[in-house]
Amino acid sequence: RWVLRKSDRIIVTASITEKIYREYYGIPREKLVLVPNPIPVQHFSKVSPTGRIVLFAGRFVAYKNIPLLIEAFSEVREKIAPARLLLVGEGPEKKNYESQIIKHGLENHVKIVDTVPHGELTHLIEQTAVCVAPAWTEYSPNFILECIAAGRPILVSREHGLNFRVPDSSTFAPRSREELANKLVGAIDSAPIIVPEWGWKEVIAENIKIIKEVCEF
Repeated sequence: RWVLRKSDRIIVTASITEKIYREYYGIPREKLVLVPNPIPVQHFSKVSPTGRIVLFAGRFVAYKNIPLLIEAFSEVREKIAPARLLLVGEGPEKKNYESQIIKHGLENHVKIVDTVPHGELTHLIEQTAVCVAPAWTEYSPNFILECIAAGRPILVSREHGLNFRVPDSSTFAPRSREELANKLVGAIDSAPIIVPEWGWKEVIAENIKIIKEVCEF
């Protein structure tokens, strides 16, 4: 709290973070500057996906809400066949996911992969039909930003924390298995592509502007 209150400007990457600093730390609005994370378009080759892969990548923790994704995938698996669900990551909820996969008879349709190097994840994203982030709440998830940069369709819960408009057809309520299932059916073939308009050039320029204002030069 002392560092925050003594700072001339505080840069945050998501509006939800800005709200937390104001409401829970008492930081004045004028000290807070929102600079969203960049979408790194230059890292991707924009190839067309080669398979019907539904991809999640991130920590296996409760707030990521992965059971909802597994249940929704199970509900529509036959409609989107031969789609496969790929869960990439590690964490304390892994065994719960494995049990849920067995419960729904999805052993041949859902695969869990330990965290992979960034280059390998980039390749997986490029081959993906749709990237999904079903978290209860998020702070501008980098996984989804990278999927957008790769020109891949996304499905995100409405608590995504992204600082740009996401089409309604690409969002769902984080408690609604039915809505996510329906959106999966539509997204696997025809989800809209979000065109990134915010990269490193814009982020650097915004940070330089803030530094100049604080240092008065």
